Amino acid sequence: MHFVTITHEPSAPPTPSPQEQNTTYRRPSCRAKKENENFHLAIALPGVSQESLTVSLEKDLLTVRAERCSSKLQTKKTFRSHSEPKGYQLKARLHPDMDPEAISAQLEDGVLTLLISERESARMRVIPIN
Repeated sequence: MHFVTITHEPSAPPTPSPQEQNTTYRRPSCRAKKENENFHLAIALPGVSQESLTVSLEKDLLTVRAERCSSKLQTKKTFRSHSEPKGYQLKARLHPDMDPEAISAQLEDGVLTLLISERESARMRVIPIN
């Protein structure tokens, strides 16, 4: 079962603020696994601080947005003609079996880990036979 579906929406926000007009976003790499009644979603966000990270949920759409620290972006000169991504954005739809009220998040060493619990009604149970 797929507990999240990564959506392929534009990488830039639909209504950017004036300072975001020239900002490009990259979809971060992520890995998902199920462990007991919980699902773990690990998202790679190198160069991101907790202060610049936003995780939101609207209905079943989970959105992760983060700005990279500017000091970490200036580590080496680049001679590319296009602009480097200034941050990350990931949108994922939760499976109906996931409990939107039971989500926790932790950022450690550039990896955001989301722990999403399965709804009680979706968990396996043994049916007694009369």
